[in-house]
Amino acid sequence: MQDVLNLQSIKNPDTDMEVIKIDNIPEYDIEDYDLNDEKDYKKYITDVERECRNSFEYRQFVNYLRDNMNMNCCSFYENVNNVESYKIRIELHHSPFTLYDIAIIVTNKRLRTGEPMDVELVAKEIMLLHYSLLIGIIPLSQTVHELVHNNYLFVPIQNILGKVDEFVDRYGEYMTPQQHDSLDNIKQLSSEYEQDFQLNTDVLNKKYLYVDISGVYNLPTFNEIIQQMQSRIEYIKSNPTGIKKDQPLKKIWFVTDKDNQ
Repeated sequence: MQDVLNLQSIKNPDTDMEVIKIDNIPEYDIEDYDLNDEKDYKKYITDVERECRNSFEYRQFVNYLRDNMNMNCCSFYENVNNVESYKIRIELHHSPFTLYDIAIIVTNKRLRTGEPMDVELVAKEIMLLHYSLLIGIIPLSQTVHELVHNNYLFVPIQNILGKVDEFVDRYGEYMTPQQHDSLDNIKQLSSEYEQDFQLNTDVLNKKYLYVDISGVYNLPTFNEIIQQMQSRIEYIKSNPTGIKKDQPLKKIWFVTDKDNQ
């Protein structure tokens, strides 16, 4: 309950004025992220990635590739494209480095060289790498893209657009050991698939699924269905007052092998 006997008094601004004088304004040096904290670091990298994807430069980059670099059709299904209709989604996939990987590499580089770590500036450098075609890009349909991200489908490095080797020459020292190992594995697997690319696309082949219900359920014959319907009609005729207007008809059940067990 409010203590009305101890209300705080407020001076009338029309009659009294207080002035706070500041002789020196300290420099703002509070960091938005603590990059030494794992949780904060992941949030920072995610924000950099989001800044890239939502930028005007990224949208222009995507539109240019679709209009001028034949990236409006799937690299695995050439007949799947959005040339005539954007209802078919063709998405650009970053490979062999994801956009998240690239954000980590560029962040490591700027940390070591003492460059500003503003999210906008890091995203700007990443987009400059896109415009320099140092980032690997490949167009994929939505379904194929999901298969790649779920590790069911592999994208050979020779099938992408982008000067990946030049990117590694510039930023290789800022890559993590895990990224170096993954890149070596991708190159090795790419050389194997180059000889027999069909091995990589088995998941996309058409497959037929058959359901065998023999011995579990026996479909009724046509004569059995007619007989059941005639029996139901005779029952309705013989009991006209026993059926209400809105009463649903009883279901017709057929005997299966399980019912006889």
